Amino acid sequence: RHQRGIYLSAARAMLFNQVLAQRVKDGSWNRLLPGERVIFAGSRSGFSQRLFDQETLRRFQEMDLHPSGPLWGKGDLGSGGEAAALESSVLEPLQEWRQGLEAFGLKLERRALRTQVAELAWSREGETLHLGFMLPKGCFATTLLRELIDYR
Repeated sequence: RHQRGIYLSAARAMLFNQVLAQRVKDGSWNRLLPGERVIFAGSRSGFSQRLFDQETLRRFQEMDLHPSGPLWGKGDLGSGGEAAALESSVLEPLQEWRQGLEAFGLKLERRALRTQVAELAWSREGETLHLGFMLPKGCFATTLLRELIDYR
């Protein structure tokens, strides 16, 4: 049962990462698309809007609201308009994966496409770099390190 849960989580993450990769590629990971389902910082709840007012855009700039991507399962995509069209086009070739996750009874959820790193600190001792930071649940330190450090 535990192993199955790991496999299902990995499959959902793979689909989510496909959407995120496309949004990073086209530069839309850090802006709101029409129909975007936004997530409140530190929460899994949010709302969708076709167009965003000045208050929503201000809260987005202040990192209180984030664009989101789907963690696949049964249910409504939660996004609309341009955001839903992008997600659908990315996930269309992965229909078997989506159907498989739905067959296991998983419920569609949304996760933020970006996060704010808390308590980022660093120090250097010779050739050793020490980093300290806090990430919310579901975020991976390896991903942050890949963005911070040029391994070439």
